[in-house]
Amino acid sequence: MSRWSARAGWFGTALFVFALPMSAAHAQQDPSAPASDSTTEVTARPRLLVTGIAGSTIYLTLETALVPLELGQILDVAGASEGPSLGRLVVLERAAGRILTRFDGEAFPVTRGTMLYLASDRAVVAGPQAPTPLPRETARERRTRTTRERGAAYTPGPRVSGFFALESDLRRSSSNYVTAADGVFGGSVGTIERTFATPGARVRATLAGLPAGLRLHTSIRAYHRERVSRRPVNESEFQLFEAYVAAEPLGSPIKLQAGRFLNRHEAFRGYWDGGLVRVGTDRFGLGVSAGWEPVIRDDGLNQDLLKYAAFVGTETGSRSTRYAASLSATRLDSRVGGVDRTIVGAAQRLTAGQLRLNASLEAERDTATNTWLISRFHASARVRAGRLSIRTNASRLRGPVGVAFDPGLDPRREASRTGPARDRIGAGLSLRVGAGSIGGDATVSRDRGDRSSRTYAGHVLLPRALPGDVSLRLNGFYWEDDRANDATSGSVGFSRRFGKVHADVGYLIDRSQRSGFGVTSHGLLLGFRVSGSTGWRYDMSGFARRGTELETDRLYTRLSKSF
Repeated sequence: MSRWSARAGWFGTALFVFALPMSAAHAQQDPSAPASDSTTEVTARPRLLVTGIAGSTIYLTLETALVPLELGQILDVAGASEGPSLGRLVVLERAAGRILTRFDGEAFPVTRGTMLYLASDRAVVAGPQAPTPLPRETARERRTRTTRERGAAYTPGPRVSGFFALESDLRRSSSNYVTAADGVFGGSVGTIERTFATPGARVRATLAGLPAGLRLHTSIRAYHRERVSRRPVNESEFQLFEAYVAAEPLGSPIKLQAGRFLNRHEAFRGYWDGGLVRVGTDRFGLGVSAGWEPVIRDDGLNQDLLKYAAFVGTETGSRSTRYAASLSATRLDSRVGGVDRTIVGAAQRLTAGQLRLNASLEAERDTATNTWLISRFHASARVRAGRLSIRTNASRLRGPVGVAFDPGLDPRREASRTGPARDRIGAGLSLRVGAGSIGGDATVSRDRGDRSSRTYAGHVLLPRALPGDVSLRLNGFYWEDDRANDATSGSVGFSRRFGKVHADVGYLIDRSQRSGFGVTSHGLLLGFRVSGSTGWRYDMSGFARRGTELETDRLYTRLSKSF
């Protein structure tokens, strides 16, 4: 196992070293570089409507007659037909009447829905040798643009977007068991029956368009759980996933965030109850965050575990080649006598044509031995060649430093201040067939250094391949370990769209063998989904399973609306 772990570490190190030179090789020319003195005539006072804003990127729609705008052209714009100049924008791309620009020089106030006018009859053009390729949108920019472009009509000012959902999950299960008589199975037979009812509601909403670039965001869930069994449960719970206020003043490199939030600028520490300050752009930025670690089991406020982090990140490249990297350092201080933790993490992502490489590494300091241990490692690669896609991955996950095991509980474990490690390595491939695909994956896992298992999975997805535009999906799965345990499952499903209704029907067979006992079950799935033109959607699915000594039934419904 140690030799395999060393190889995984070398693989991650090599991946990091390989990706680093790519950022320099594909660094882009600054679009705000001084343009040449060449000029071209344009129609007097053309109107440009601002249809979207994502960071320093401004999306425009030409509202007048055709104007010969070119890549690299500098537009001197005004806020009124006869008003003074507001500033300059550089054209990054133009397609289908849509113009993508960004500030050339100092930024000026602008909001979506604003009408801009060329401040002069002549616009500066950078010349044919200087156009700047359009930078690839980051995931954050893409989400922002998609949200802000919903709907053709737009009124400047505060705006709300998000979704809410009402859902209900009803389940019933029954299983038989055999008691042991004098240490030998074969006593009386008993039955355990359980009934669950879990109605709930979810809301995710963002209020944007506030002064000074303020934005409010929340994501919550409330539900009631009732269980009828030998141990009844009747409880209600409220989960607060996110609730924060963010400020990103237009033209300012500073981002502020406070409340409960997910720090998307560092890869490992998850949610925070506290604040964040970041300075920089999408290409390069650094920042700090401080606060508390939320309670995982109930999303409560945990004032017993403080944490602080510093992070830095960069992203650069062109449309075909893109490189991003981040580095963070985190300190967790326990105020109730727990173990203090010091953690550093690094992540990289490289896109080069049809090649995708990802690598992340987290190391933690063991205060007892003053040594550093790899607590989390993941590396993956994917390459496409025509219709064929090949992928591979390797990972290691170790429990947190400070978790000690008593060797008396399990002789195979040695007393240690580190949790158990799980190593996985896998590979797979898929082949596109029309609009569908055929593929498979194989994974080898090793837990705690002494338990190994193997997993094999395959799928066939053929949209609208059968008569009547019926789609077909097939899935197969097989798992086995080194202790003669195994599990096999297979499913077949059919789906078809009837206007705005999408219907599904499927069959599942599942068989497992553990500790000499085998269980086989058969399941039937029925479901449909209705999507409305105003953002409404209704989902309903039913599942029934019957097998050796067990029965399971489930009915799930959900009514949601995007706004």
